[in-house]
Amino acid sequence: APDVEAEGGGGTASAAVVGQTLSALFEAYANEAAAAAEDEEAVSAKGGKGGGRFLSTAEAAQLRAAHGAARRGALAAVSELAPLLSAAQLAALFAFLIGRGPFEDDDAAAHAAGVQAAMDALDSPAAGAGGVALVLPLLDRKLASAADADSDTADRLNGALVACVGCAAMRLGEGDARVNAALSRLLAALHTPAEYVQKAVSGVLARLCARPDVKGRAGDLLADLLFVALPTSDEEAANYPARRGAAY
Repeated sequence: APDVEAEGGGGTASAAVVGQTLSALFEAYANEAAAAAEDEEAVSAKGGKGGGRFLSTAEAAQLRAAHGAARRGALAAVSELAPLLSAAQLAALFAFLIGRGPFEDDDAAAHAAGVQAAMDALDSPAAGAGGVALVLPLLDRKLASAADADSDTADRLNGALVACVGCAAMRLGEGDARVNAALSRLLAALHTPAEYVQKAVSGVLARLCARPDVKGRAGDLLADLLFVALPTSDEEAANYPARRGAAY
């Protein structure tokens, strides 16, 4: 990837190479996800038989780990491509992350790699060249449709979406109303039980609070977070995920 020039420097030929590589990585991730699903069906079939194979529990765990590692590898490679993306490729990346599994991946490390790829893309030159305007509607639509879902998968998806909204807000102009909306979503997402989501959200929240149009609220935000992290009642103390998120 370092030898491939971005669209602005190497022209359409270099942009085409980036696009082809990105598509190949999308396909590699999708193939590994499909293979993992087939193996899960095999081990859950009667007697452990499925697809003409027999899988023991140990073999299934090994295959699950191997598929997860392959998906992580594909997403890590996407992160390396992030500085080279065009605005259109940035939008294509988020359509993939949202719609084809990475933001819902049940492998914690693969999910984290997907979130990191998104963050790296939103920190790229493409995000500041009109890319954010293409990505934010995708994030908002998915958040609206997934808002009422209640499952571990939904928590992973919503946490990733909110972290991305916060990261995208860093590229918005001062005084843009969407910045405060992103801040509110980040604070709510700290209650998500998934620890790696809380870590991602807290990092974005800290960056967002460094903006001049948000920094003035930092004292009040800190007081609110300390109230959650250091509760005064047994009932509040029992909500460990929220306390951990506030501590992050």
